[in-house]
Amino acid sequence: MAERRDYIAMMLLIERWSLVSARNVLRLVIKTVAGLLLIGSAIIAYNLSTTPLASIPVIGTLTVFFTALLVIGAVLILIY
Repeated sequence: MAERRDYIAMMLLIERWSLVSARNVLRLVIKTVAGLLLIGSAIIAYNLSTTPLASIPVIGTLTVFFTALLVIGAVLILIY
């Protein structure tokens, strides 16, 4: 009985001090995706700033809209 209690205590200690947990890995993946979204948004924003929107009115407007969504989504994910 004491061995089982010691084993459980040891496992709880390992879990408490473990640097690699499922939650930490998931947060790292989410933050990586958010960072990639921000990089993609910056690239799209740069391309939009160097291309006159008058030449592509509908596509330009949609691209600006979706770029704004990407930036907002990425910032919200990074806050998490």
